[in-house]
Amino acid sequence: MQNQLKIARNQLFSHSVIKNASFVIIGTIINGLVNFVFLIVAAKLYTPQAVGLSSAAISSIGLISLIADLGLSIAIIRFLPDSGKESNRLLNFSITFVLGASALTTLIFIVGLNIWSSSLLPIRQNALLLVAFIVFALTSSLLPLLLNVFIAKRNTRYIPIINIVVSVLKIVFIVLMSFLLNSTFGILLGV
Repeated sequence: MQNQLKIARNQLFSHSVIKNASFVIIGTIINGLVNFVFLIVAAKLYTPQAVGLSSAAISSIGLISLIADLGLSIAIIRFLPDSGKESNRLLNFSITFVLGASALTTLIFIVGLNIWSSSLLPIRQNALLLVAFIVFALTSSLLPLLLNVFIAKRNTRYIPIINIVVSVLKIVFIVLMSFLLNSTFGILLGV
């Protein structure tokens, strides 16, 4: 019976679609679990007001990332495998376009902070927070695009590794920022 299960498992994971989907699922589960731990650590180290405001800032970065992507991360999955010699050009265009769209969207968000979220105005008033917000918005816009390159190339075994590294660094930074900068937006700097 065990031998039959082992044979069935080997046959199942010999298909590249199932193997790649498994890595994506594992990466998503890891990311979700570590983000949950991140919030628990944040709640222990910071005040409820700091966690709430930082959560709003992080959600804003997620919205900026979603808008700036413009569907290019999905287009990479569709068109990169068939692009052949033009794959580098396609990737360069996509990265440049997403970074430009993210910069423009971030600029619009920061200029209009008093319209959509006056509680986040300290981001605009503090140079360190402003730079951190811009950097995190740009990198958050770029990460899904880069992860989808692995999916397009059917080489997803690195996705869980990338998610683990990014997630562990987030937790390390949030703890570090709680000691160095125990302010309302220390969580944002820890992201």
